[in-house]
Amino acid sequence: MTDFDSVIPPGGQGQIVAGIKTKGIQGRRSKNIAVQTNDPEQPNIRLRVSFEVVPPVIVGPQNVVTLTAIQGAPAQATLWLRRSDGTPLEVLSAQADREGVEVTFEKVSADDQDAGKDARSARAGDWRIEVALSDTTAARNDAGKVTIETNHPDRKLIRVPLRIRVRPLLQATPSRVSMRYAIGGEPAQSSFVLRHGKGRKFIVQDIEIAELAGGGTVAGKTSSPVTGSPGLPGLEVHGGGDQPAVSHRLEVSFRGTEIQEGVHRAKIVVKTNLKKAPRIEIPLILRIDGRAD
Repeated sequence: MTDFDSVIPPGGQGQIVAGIKTKGIQGRRSKNIAVQTNDPEQPNIRLRVSFEVVPPVIVGPQNVVTLTAIQGAPAQATLWLRRSDGTPLEVLSAQADREGVEVTFEKVSADDQDAGKDARSARAGDWRIEVALSDTTAARNDAGKVTIETNHPDRKLIRVPLRIRVRPLLQATPSRVSMRYAIGGEPAQSSFVLRHGKGRKFIVQDIEIAELAGGGTVAGKTSSPVTGSPGLPGLEVHGGGDQPAVSHRLEVSFRGTEIQEGVHRAKIVVKTNLKKAPRIEIPLILRIDGRAD
């Protein structure tokens, strides 16, 4: 929102008043203001405005909670709160709106070893908010908020955005396999890599191909190619081997004639020796075109 003097006499001065909505932000910010004039030598002027928003209650070190971990590892984050005017603040309650997220809070004492350690750390008299995931056994992407109740007359409730990401212990790159095949043409080929999120070695024990739209499932050892389900004859997956490694490349190929044109969907199920990630499913999309010329 801006207000300005639309007519400025030669040699005179004009004034531009800019209003900025600061709800939900804090800290140093900057904005650009584009000014258009009838001056033939400088018709367009860009002004940059820098400002700092100091809320009644400051949330640090960032005004967002990010919980990130690899499957099975702990995920936690720490916030601190203080009044910007320096007067005492009381935290009455704190909770998250997502399942499995635990929130605790305590006042920082002068004996705390981390108190005042740097500009981004809590000081004596601040409130420390600990946020943690109680269970990271399953991969997860989620978002919500942490609500903190205080005794501040203007900020009784402080809502901090919450982001949760638990990465799978075993990851496939790419996360799905897409293939295209013309009946009677060259085989369609693709591949994907399985990688341990913590850099540990593992073994690929078995591979299965399961057609999603019905049909059977076929399983086999990785020492020989695994052939497709009855609904997808000609689909093969091979690779892995019996030797432990941090990553394994699996090759996927398809060549068949007795199959209908269109889109076929399946999933490749890879079984491993990992107790916390015994299997992983990779979606497969197979597009069948008419006969090759």
